[in-house]
Amino acid sequence: MLSAAFAALTSIEALQRYFTFHNRTFDLALYARQAWGLAHGDFWDPIAGINFFGTHVALVLWPLGLLGRSFGTVPVLLFAQSLALGLCALPIADIAARRFGERGAIVGALAFLLYPNLGHVATYEFHPGTLGLLPLALALEAIDRRHAWSLFICALAFMACRADFALMAVLLGGLAFFSGPELRRAGAAVSCIAVVYLLVQFLVLKRLYWSTHTSFDLHFALWGGSPFGIVRALFQKPAAVLGHLLAPERLSYPVRVLLPLL
Repeated sequence: MLSAAFAALTSIEALQRYFTFHNRTFDLALYARQAWGLAHGDFWDPIAGINFFGTHVALVLWPLGLLGRSFGTVPVLLFAQSLALGLCALPIADIAARRFGERGAIVGALAFLLYPNLGHVATYEFHPGTLGLLPLALALEAIDRRHAWSLFICALAFMACRADFALMAVLLGGLAFFSGPELRRAGAAVSCIAVVYLLVQFLVLKRLYWSTHTSFDLHFALWGGSPFGIVRALFQKPAAVLGHLLAPERLSYPVRVLLPLL
């Protein structure tokens, strides 16, 4: 009931915001155009000026775009986002129930659904990475109940929501590997596949479909427009990296992000 209520309320608010023009950033338009294009065999994104395979490669947009041909692309994306976040409460509740019983399940679900930023994410804009929370939660639940095949499938679904989630999938596979002999083979397979996918993303797709104007230019401008630039800077200019991380406006980031979890 908690899961359904969250999904229903946030999807209603998200659709209301969209239909009354209260979205003031461009990500919903960006991903709606990508989903629409994939459903029509068009891989060029005119908003970002780049081929789909040069972006975050959110393969999950493909089936959602096909559904959008019948029900409208934006409504499908917004409803899928709310539904995915609502359903996350179920595997989290299952994990809590194994340890603390039925009351633990309710507390576990509420701890997730009442996280302050979740309502904002579910009702404003759209990001395919948000959909990845559901397969991630299911993968963690699969580790908790020692189910190798479920872990493997959920990890692949997780990476399909955004290519660079492969970096987190490496850690997920490592967690599974050290969680017990039942998961050792599946954990190793997940980590190996994730590493290969990450290399394909950065060494093949980015070279073939790279654009001179991407979000990397914004997020990593100080480090040469690439996340790998941070690695170089750690060795070449460690003082600059330390100064960047210890800037007064950034020191409060960990506290502000983690405090609601208390």
